[in-house]
Amino acid sequence: MGSIDKVERNLVFISFITLSELYYGAYKSVRQQENLNAVAFLASNIQVIGSTTEIAEVFGKIKAGLIKRGRIIDDADIFIAAAAITNELSLVTNNIKHFENIPGIRLENWKKN
Repeated sequence: MGSIDKVERNLVFISFITLSELYYGAYKSVRQQENLNAVAFLASNIQVIGSTTEIAEVFGKIKAGLIKRGRIIDDADIFIAAAAITNELSLVTNNIKHFENIPGIRLENWKKN
């Protein structure tokens, strides 16, 4: 089990989709400004992975495969997985089961028990 505290900052990445979800959560929260500041701090201290044609192609391949197998998940999560696969990165998530049907993905759960 890893931890973000134990990883060098230049080795931590976030998908622009995940960053967008964090901003959404901040804007709808009661402590909006505090949470916006936290998201902005995070965004300025880690690398954000944007969209590329390669990620788009991997997204299409993953989604088609999931639908064929009846394992549908949200498009946003497929984009996050495609970004991790395309960039040869591990996807850190507390929801391993949600992503485990995606071929070629490396998953890690850093949640402390």
